[in-house]
Amino acid sequence: MSKRRMTQKAGPETTGRKNEVPEGDFRILRSFDRTLLELQTGIVFSGILMLVPTAIFAKDRKSAILSLLTGLLMAAVSVWHQYFSLNRALDHDPETAQKRIYSAYLVRYFSLAGALAVICLTDLFSPLFVFLGLFAWKTSAYLQPLDHKLYNHLFHESDPVPVTEEEYQASLAAAKEAQEAAKAAESATSADAEGSSGTEQTLF
Repeated sequence: MSKRRMTQKAGPETTGRKNEVPEGDFRILRSFDRTLLELQTGIVFSGILMLVPTAIFAKDRKSAILSLLTGLLMAAVSVWHQYFSLNRALDHDPETAQKRIYSAYLVRYFSLAGALAVICLTDLFSPLFVFLGLFAWKTSAYLQPLDHKLYNHLFHESDPVPVTEEEYQASLAAAKEAQEAAKAAESATSADAEGSSGTEQTLF
């Protein structure tokens, strides 16, 4: 069975950093990084699914909803911090990147632990509903493939197209031949220019 690789179609990028905002609909949404946007959308969808039964069945609805919203906010900030710290770490060499990622993880872990400890020791929020809202951080990862398809549809974009190993190698060979042909043409042009220059010097 042939191995399969991924090659990017021509068109707007679907992931990674964007230097320019593509034209078209949903301009504001397009200005965000796709991966971060999809994860945050997953948190929003998860929050809606949690808020509806909470508003219907919770005894103390006000406290439960506020606690759930607090957990959702903590989840959204955690996802943003994770994305931001990974993006910054990848700009460095592997050893430094690993240290930065680990440091960011510790900051995120102790920050969340401290916030949950304060919530548990006070009566401001319900620890159960805060933790439930924070759990949207995990469910957003499972919803990300669905969010990805949704934004591909909204933005009229497509994912990289899988190609066989043979097709991939053929494209590499064609690119190499084109590069060699360009070099040969450049060398011939340079030789002609030098010959013309020598002829002119001889005439004068």
